[in-house]
This record gives sequence, C-alpha cells and structure tokens, in this order.
Amino acid sequence: MRFAPVMRHTLVSGLSCAEVLYQIEQSTQVIDDEYITENARFNGRFFNASFRISPKIRTPQNAVPLLVGKVEDTSRGSIIFLTIRLFPAGVLYLKVSTLLCMLVGMIFLLLSPQFSNACIAFGLGIINYLILYVNFRMRAQQAVSDLEEILAQVGE
Repeated sequence: MRFAPVMRHTLVSGLSCAEVLYQIEQSTQVIDDEYITENARFNGRFFNASFRISPKIRTPQNAVPLLVGKVEDTSRGSIIFLTIRLFPAGVLYLKVSTLLCMLVGMIFLLLSPQFSNACIAFGLGIINYLILYVNFRMRAQQAVSDLEEILAQVGE
C-alpha cells in the first residue's frame, strides 16, 4: 500500500490518439511555453503518446492532482490510461506533517507520561491525512470530468 494517494482511471474515446492529444493540448497551458493558451484548464507537458497535466490553480493548494496519461490507438478510436497522483510538493507536505505529528506523539508518550496529549498528536496526524486524501479525491474526480468534457466537445 502506498502512503500517498493514487488513483487509476481509463477513458475510451472515438477519437484517434493524435486527435485526443490535440484536444487536450488545446485546453492546456504548456509549461515553459511563451504562448499563453486562452481558457486553459490544465498546465502540463506532452510527449509522443502521453502527457503529464495538472489542473490550473489560482491559489496554492496541497492536494493538486497530477494526471499522467498514456493514449493508445484502437480500431475504433483510442483508450486513455490515467494514473492520478498527488503532486510531488503535496507528497512532501503529507510526509513531513504526518512524521511531525507522529514524533510529537511519541515524545509525549515516551518522555513524559501525557497519554492525552499523545492521543491528540496522533489524532491530528490522522485527521490531516484524511482531509488531504478526501480533498485529493475530489480534485482528481473534477479533473477527470474536465478531461472527459474536453474530449466530448469534439462531437458537438
């Protein structure tokens, strides 16, 4: 089991691999690009038949999902395999905050017999993890639905 949350999702599209990548790229601000994309929903990079994108945010957030996608052609369109991870800065935040809460809890338990304070420290660590996990899942589901909406706009 992984410490940081990870989700997997598969999308099926009637578009070819090149068309899928083109449609996603039209709604993505390419990182290190001098051109600004109007109405961009994502930031990211594109490769041969894959991409790494994240939702465009206005304020700093700890639960930003990173969508790593691989597109494969089929006889009737394409299949998009998504792996949705927590952004690396979010993983660092999660590890440091959880470790800090666990260390404070161990100090309260071992060095001074304050069982109630130790329980509070452990509880705060668990609550912090759960809040970040739930927030990540909500943002990941929103990002996937935005991606589905982008791919569905072609048929309109």
